Amino acid sequence: MPDYKTYRLKITVLTPLHIGNGREMLRGYDFAEKHGEIWRFNENALLEAQNIDDPKIAEQLARTKPADLITDDREYKDGSALFRYHIPGQALSQDGRVREFIKNVYDQPYLPGSSLKGALRTAIGWWEWKTKHLYPDLNKVSSPPRFEADRRKFDKKKAANRYEQDIFYPSAPSGKGPNYDLMRALQVSDSQPIDPKRMQLINAAVYRNWSMERVDKISSLEVLPASLLLEGVALKIDTRLFGSTPQSEQWKKLNFGDPKRLTEWVKICQQYARQRIETEIEYYTNQAKNSPKISNAVSLYHRWQSLQAAENESAFLLQLGWGTGWDGKTFDGQLREDDNFMLEIISGFRLGAHHSKDYQSGDEFPMSRRLPYKDQRAPLGYPLGWVLVNVTEEGADFMETDWQKRILETVTTGEIPARVAPSPKPAPKPQPKPLIAEFTDIPNIGDRFKGEVFNQEGKALDLFIPGLEDTVAYAHISAENNDTSKRYAEGESVICEVIGKKQVGRVWQIECRRVS
Repeated sequence: MPDYKTYRLKITVLTPLHIGNGREMLRGYDFAEKHGEIWRFNENALLEAQNIDDPKIAEQLARTKPADLITDDREYKDGSALFRYHIPGQALSQDGRVREFIKNVYDQPYLPGSSLKGALRTAIGWWEWKTKHLYPDLNKVSSPPRFEADRRKFDKKKAANRYEQDIFYPSAPSGKGPNYDLMRALQVSDSQPIDPKRMQLINAAVYRNWSMERVDKISSLEVLPASLLLEGVALKIDTRLFGSTPQSEQWKKLNFGDPKRLTEWVKICQQYARQRIETEIEYYTNQAKNSPKISNAVSLYHRWQSLQAAENESAFLLQLGWGTGWDGKTFDGQLREDDNFMLEIISGFRLGAHHSKDYQSGDEFPMSRRLPYKDQRAPLGYPLGWVLVNVTEEGADFMETDWQKRILETVTTGEIPARVAPSPKPAPKPQPKPLIAEFTDIPNIGDRFKGEVFNQEGKALDLFIPGLEDTVAYAHISAENNDTSKRYAEGESVICEVIGKKQVGRVWQIECRRVS
C-alpha cells in the first residue's frame, strides 16, 4: 500500500483573488502610473542608469523618489529595463498604497499551498464542529472571572485554542498541539508561477450602512483575474494512518476519530461552499435591501445557489485570500447561533471599533463586506477570492462536467458595467427542495419537511421535526411567518421551510415559515 494518496488540483479563478505578501507598494517609490497601468520600478536598473560616482549626485539621489528619476515618458514601454513589470489598473486608495501579491524571486505570482490548506482547514473544522456537536462556549474562548466583581479575560492569541484542540488535536499533550495536529497528514504544494503581466490592479471598498449607500476605505491591490487557470497543485494525504499499520494505531490513540474527514475532503468542501453561499445570500438579503450597489454580488450568489452539483462531482467552490472576511476564516455560522456569546466576544475581543461599542444582541456581524470598486456611480463588483477547484487522483484525467461549465459561465458573462446602475432584476429563485422525510442531523436553511404541531400560542406554532427528539431540536413558526389564523389540533401536520436556527442551551430551535 502506498504511503500517500496523491491528488492533482486544477484551480480556476472565478472572482479577483489577492494573496498578499505583507508588503504595500507606495506610489512614486515602488511604482508609477502611466497609460492606464501601474509600472513597478526596477530599482537596480534605475540606479545603474545614474551617475552615482559623483558624491553630490549620490546625495541627491537619496532624497529623490524613483518616479522623478524617469524624465522621459518614452521609457514607459514594454520591455524597458527600468521596470520589473506593468499591469493594467489605477490605484484609487487615498494614501497611494497598493497591496502586493505574493511572488517568487522572479516576480512571478503563485498560489501558496499554505493559503489553500488554510481554507481547507476551515472547511474541515466547520464539518467537524457539526460532527462533534460543539456549541458556543465562553469558557473555551476566555478565562472566567475569579471573583464576582471581576470581568472575563479575553486573549486574541489564544481565542481559538480550545476549539482547535477539540477538532484537530484532541489528545495532544499540553503545549504540543501543533505536533499532533490532524492536518499534518495533509500536504498541499504551491501552484506553478505565472507571468506577472497576467495580474491586474483593482480597488476594493468597505461597503456598509446600506441605507446611506456609503463606501469607506478604498484599498488598491494586485490580483489574479477571473478565468485565470492555476496548475501544478498537488495534495497528498498520509494513508498509513487509515490502515492496519502502527501509524493507524497511533491515529486511534490520538483520538482523531473517523478518518473520512480527510478521505472525503472534497464532499466536505462542497457542503461548506453551499453553507457559505446560503449565509451570504441571507446577509445581502437582510442588509442590502436590494440596493443596486450590490446587484452583482446578489446575482452571482443566487446563480451559484441554483446550480446543483451531481453526487459524483469532483470539483467544489472555495473562497480564500484577502477580502474573505471574519466570517470566511472562523466558525462564523456556528458562533452566531448564540446571541449572548456573540455579544460577549465582540466586546471582549473588541472586534471592530463600532461593533464593540454599538453591537446589540441579534445584530448582524460583521456588518460590512469588501467588494471591488470602480467609481461612485457603478455597482460594486463580485465578492473577492472565489475559485473553482477541480480534483483528480494522480495519473487520472480531470473531469470537465456540465456543472463546472455552468459555474464558469456565471462569471464569464461579466458584471454590470461601470457607470451603469440599473434597478436589479429579481434574482431567479431556486426550485423548492423536496420534503425531507426524516432528519439525522440538525436541519439547514432551505430544508423543507412536514412537522407535527404540539403547541400553539395565537398564530405561533411549535412542531416536532421528523427523526429528531424535541430534546435535540424542535421547529418554531412565529406569528409573522404563519400566514393563516387556523387553529391546529395537536399532531396535525404542517409543511415547514427552515429560515433560521439558534441554540438555546443544548436544544436547537429551528425557525421556519409555514408553506402549507
